Amino acid sequence: MRNSLLFILIASLWGIMMIFVGCDDTKEFEDLNVTAVEALIVPIDNSRIDLQSSGNVLFEWEEAEAQDGYSLVYYDVLFDKAEGNFSSPVHIQASDNKSLSTGATITPTVLNSIAEKAGAAAGQEVTLKWTVRSNRGVKTALATQSRTITIIRKP
Repeated sequence: MRNSLLFILIASLWGIMMIFVGCDDTKEFEDLNVTAVEALIVPIDNSRIDLQSSGNVLFEWEEAEAQDGYSLVYYDVLFDKAEGNFSSPVHIQASDNKSLSTGATITPTVLNSIAEKAGAAAGQEVTLKWTVRSNRGVKTALATQSRTITIIRKP
C-alpha cells in the first residue's frame, strides 16, 4: 500500500512538472505561400495536337517551392480559351502522382473533351492556352507564363 501511494505521488509530481515544462514553447500557425512556376517546358508554344494520330501528351514544367522550403506543392494544369485569363478555365487537370508531379500525362480522350468544352465540333480545331497553378491547399499561384496549343478533334 505504501509503495502504491509513493508511486502515485511521484507520478503526480512528474505530471505536474511536465505540464509546466511542456507549455513554454508555443507554436503559431504559419501561412504557407507557394511560388509560381517560372517555366513551362512542354508542349512548346503554338504546338498542334492532332487527336487522330497522337497518343498521350505530356505537359511539363519547372518546380515551384513552398515558403517553408520543405512542404509539398501540388499542381494543376489549367486550359482556357485563347482570349481567356484563367479566371474561369475550360478544364483543370491534376498533375500526375496525385498532383505532386511536375508533369501531367493527358490522354487523347481528355484532350478531345477539353476541345469540345472550348467549342470545337468533331473534326474541327480549337486554339487554347494552358498554364500551371501551384498550390499549398489554400494558397495558390499561377505560372508566370502560358502557352498556346491547337487541338484538332477526331471527326
